[in-house]
Amino acid sequence: MLNPFDTFPFVSDTTPSADLARIKYYRNYISNNKDGRIDNKSFSTAWEDIIGAVGRLGGKKMFDECKKLRASTLGQSTVPWNIKVHINQILEAWMINNSSFVETRSAKYVLECLHTNICVTITGSFGVGKTATLQHVALKLADEGYDVLMITNPHDIVKFNNPNQKTLFVMDDFCGTHSIKQIDLNRLQTCVCNLISEDLCLSQTEKQVLAELYLGSKATEIIEYCDLYDCFPLLCKLYSDNLKVNIIDFFKYPFLVYEAEIDYLRTKGFSGKFCALVLCVMFNNNVKEIWFTDKIDTVIQRVIENTCEACRLEKGTSRLVLLDELRSLEHTFLKKEVNVYKTIQKNIFNFLAFYFGKIMIQCLIRYGDSDLIMQRFLLEGKNFMNQFITIVPLNTIRCTCRD
Repeated sequence: MLNPFDTFPFVSDTTPSADLARIKYYRNYISNNKDGRIDNKSFSTAWEDIIGAVGRLGGKKMFDECKKLRASTLGQSTVPWNIKVHINQILEAWMINNSSFVETRSAKYVLECLHTNICVTITGSFGVGKTATLQHVALKLADEGYDVLMITNPHDIVKFNNPNQKTLFVMDDFCGTHSIKQIDLNRLQTCVCNLISEDLCLSQTEKQVLAELYLGSKATEIIEYCDLYDCFPLLCKLYSDNLKVNIIDFFKYPFLVYEAEIDYLRTKGFSGKFCALVLCVMFNNNVKEIWFTDKIDTVIQRVIENTCEACRLEKGTSRLVLLDELRSLEHTFLKKEVNVYKTIQKNIFNFLAFYFGKIMIQCLIRYGDSDLIMQRFLLEGKNFMNQFITIVPLNTIRCTCRD
């Protein structure tokens, strides 16, 4: 006797009648949904139940069509499906990161500003929590029904704008680490949330909560150093990822810890790992995995070969060996996103660029990425100059020429 389809069948029941009941159940659920919305978790559960039932009833062909439909562009979406899939993957990573986010007054204020302003810019010194705050607020708006789109160019706002959908366009680090065109800056200054301002900086209570979250019982050991650097949130995160270092030294002199680590790699025979970090700087924090597995153009090959030579690796060192070294540095210095290696934090890259700029400046200027040279090297010092800018000595200018 067929299932009357009035109730949802047991998970273990995969008979044809049970599968028909599943389909009817969700059909009724959707048709009776007055606001036309469904949360992500419920949608994923329903989707898996439905395509499972369709696959068992209609065979592999219909099951494959359902899988293809999941990644297809529906309705009037202005965003290509492949970009949308990538954005969804990023949002999933953000949700994982957000699980350890401490709700701050600055995050609440940014969210309030987004409800009343068409454009909000988050500013502050490195490591203060700009990206974490941005991601947290973006996820909040996603829960409110906004379509969150990560873009890298202001023109994408016009390109992907959908008048039928509430959309939050997110541009992380639009201003660049060290430079920005004044005309672009003026356009973004309609509403600025400065995370190191007196009203929005971390309160002592927030710092205490942050330290306890990441450091546990060790939080009391460093609370007197929490005001030394604006990047206190970043230091808490980095220390929790590397508990072997001395906690007092790390919070008093954080970059000395990393400098000592790289000095160790350079002087104790770990030339491959040292070279992998140099390559990250050479390619301006954008090292593609494919460069070490497939054929590459002569320009990239020349940069890799000359970097290996500068790091005193044996001539003809396999690119696969370098790839292994990049992989070995994941979760300590590097991370891999969409088959591209970069530092785990932008501020670690700031330090690496400055560090290598001191000890192998000619190699960087001769073979480094042009944007790297433009943003991080100056011929003479300036007032209020960023601490990670490298001043090029006059004798280096005379003897170094770009290939």
